[in-house]
Amino acid sequence: MRQYFFLLGLLILLSCREKKQESLDEGPKATTCAEALPDSLFYYKKGVSSTEKIDNYMWSWDRFFPNTPDSISYIEMTADEKLKLLPLVLHRNSYWLKNDIRSWYVSKQERVGCIQPIIIEAMGTDFAAQALITLDEKGNYISGMYLNGGENSGPLEENDSITLLRPIKKCFFDKNIIRSFVLNITVKSDHNVQVVPATVDSLTFIHEIDSLGFITTKRIDSARYMRNYRW
Repeated sequence: MRQYFFLLGLLILLSCREKKQESLDEGPKATTCAEALPDSLFYYKKGVSSTEKIDNYMWSWDRFFPNTPDSISYIEMTADEKLKLLPLVLHRNSYWLKNDIRSWYVSKQERVGCIQPIIIEAMGTDFAAQALITLDEKGNYISGMYLNGGENSGPLEENDSITLLRPIKKCFFDKNIIRSFVLNITVKSDHNVQVVPATVDSLTFIHEIDSLGFITTKRIDSARYMRNYRW
């Protein structure tokens, strides 16, 4: 009888050890995240590494295309989608968004936890921009930032002698980090000559998407230099 209970206890002990080992082998279970938006809305379903990939585009028969060999166009956002996702990132009211702005889904970037960053393109009167938006699992807006563009009413002139040109900007993506490089060029306005002196401000920023989906920005480098600018 004692031998029987000893063997029974040994079997139970071995069984517990095997279950514990199986649990260790499996490791922590991956978090399952709901899809904020379906892949089918985006031309770039696995994201882009930089805005250089999406800077060039084409128009044809009122359709908006990436500059690629195929004939697949970007999918345009509906009025309800624009009103849900764009007011805070574009800083425009509902009337402007409904009546003047057109926007398209461009890229579905790599998720940050369960946060989904996406890139959209928006165009309107004197306006063109690329923007990055972070969404929760239900597709609700959390945060956003301009990647490029904005108001497009022409160069800003001051006292008929100084012209501030539109900034030149490039962004590069690495998981939850966006690195942006900006050139602000100010020239002396003299249209009687082809080459004029220019002041160039070079700025570098790091933008980080945190675990809640909010975007923080920090300037990490800046420099100013002179160059000649050709009209």
